[in-house]
Amino acid sequence: MKVRLAKEDDARDAVALLKQSIIELCVEDHKNDENTISDWVRNKTVETWVSWVRNPAAMVYVCVSERDIVGVCMMNNGGEILLNYVHPEMRFQGVSKNMLNAMEADAFRLGLRSCTLESTRTAKSFYEAHGYSSEAGEVAALKLRKNLLVQNN
Repeated sequence: MKVRLAKEDDARDAVALLKQSIIELCVEDHKNDENTISDWVRNKTVETWVSWVRNPAAMVYVCVSERDIVGVCMMNNGGEILLNYVHPEMRFQGVSKNMLNAMEADAFRLGLRSCTLESTRTAKSFYEAHGYSSEAGEVAALKLRKNLLVQNN
């Protein structure tokens, strides 16, 4: 598996992965409610993907296994993790961890002291296991932070 910066021509496969991951893995969050799912995937389009990749204030990554995209993540230049989705068949195989490590390393290189994110219920325990913790008063929003003073592998 290799994590690399995303390209515009990753769009079709990356968008399909995002939608499939949301639908199949985030049931705890959307509870299979069609309206919630529709709202969640509404901006997961080729056009939106291209705008993300072109955005100088963000870094979009894909994780590739052989030739297939198995994960998608994105972080803005302020260290806020905006996406971290894995193909359902690759869950629990280190994809999200590899992508998280890549984003944290880039945040550290940018001189940032922490990364933040708003977690789904589905992913909260994953982030907590990797050093993220809830900020005071923000437990309901599932907002988490990790200080980057020490790099974890």
